[in-house]
Amino acid sequence: NAEYMGAQISVSCGSTSDLGMIVVGTYDGKVMGFKAEVDTKTLLPKIKPLFKVDAHVGCIKAAACSRKWLATGGSDETIRVFDLSKMREHGTLHQHTCAVTCLQFHTDSHLLSGSDDGTIIVWRTSDWAPLHVLNSKPGLMGISIHPSGRIALSLTEVFQQKYSSLHLWNLLNGRCALTIRTPQNAREVQWTHAGGSYAFASGSSVTIYNESGEEVGTINHGDKLVSMAVLEKFIVCGGEVGEASTWSTESLEEVSRFKMFTKSRVRSLARWRKDSVVGVSSSGEIKIIDVTGTELGTHNTGQRITALCVVPTDDEDEEDEVQNNPEHDSDNDNSNNDGEEGAADDQGEQEEVPATEEEVAEEEHHSNVVESGEGGGDDEEEAEVVDT
Repeated sequence: NAEYMGAQISVSCGSTSDLGMIVVGTYDGKVMGFKAEVDTKTLLPKIKPLFKVDAHVGCIKAAACSRKWLATGGSDETIRVFDLSKMREHGTLHQHTCAVTCLQFHTDSHLLSGSDDGTIIVWRTSDWAPLHVLNSKPGLMGISIHPSGRIALSLTEVFQQKYSSLHLWNLLNGRCALTIRTPQNAREVQWTHAGGSYAFASGSSVTIYNESGEEVGTINHGDKLVSMAVLEKFIVCGGEVGEASTWSTESLEEVSRFKMFTKSRVRSLARWRKDSVVGVSSSGEIKIIDVTGTELGTHNTGQRITALCVVPTDDEDEEDEVQNNPEHDSDNDNSNNDGEEGAADDQGEQEEVPATEEEVAEEEHHSNVVESGEGGGDDEEEAEVVDT
């Protein structure tokens, strides 16, 4: 374990027992990394400290990870970027002029960042150039990129009003395609894993909408919602009193309900595997827990946690299937070869979204994703407005 307060983090990684990395941001500006590895006695994840860095002046409000990159945003209006492959700080982005409240990667190639004044910036990670600026309204609370990388949702709290504003952005042309006014101030929005619908958390409930903005159904957590995690077949909700509930994305029926934290709220949730999540409390606890409420691993940071992200792991679902079906080893060996080819194809498809420089040069004569330096104004006047 290493603690380093400067530009380089010196650690040892790469053990076959490593299950992944968890990163949290704190109220006093620290970024803390933890690795989960298999405990040889219990065969369950054991969370160990990996690094700690003084990254921001003030509170960290957002954190996001891809396989290569870690980005954190804070009240100091900056984004700190770390290269996880080298375990080294990469640099600082200064484009925002208000607190950075939202961050999300699309693969390793692009980052979307949002600030309190409603500004959303599309960054290209190859040179960290700001490709486009999307102007929403002040009070930006969340962003969610569609799995295709071609569209994104942003959620804005309309102050002194009884509704929130949900914007659908076309990342190919950088314009707002749809605005939905919701009747209650909301907390979070996330696309489902397949991308055919999105979940919208507000008050004590989560409402599911399809891509056309039509309501599919609603689930009611009970107490005030603070966070949620959308998995392949489940939605996990975390509440103000530390209680969590799991719901089926197909039937929208409750699967389980359990106490995640006893003395504090569920500050944030993130996907760990297809049937488990990482949850953090505002008092500093980190827990890996499955959808039934079984605790798999825990660690107390002793810090006030304000942001959470989980580094994606390679072939985590395929590994789960192999472990759960040991009697089909030969079949799995054959399917793994096919899976590697399929994964390569999927990766190729993902790299095409957003569009590459060559594609845009041929089709639109622009640099990437959206037109650099054009548009980006408040396109809401041209967008369709729908009341739900």
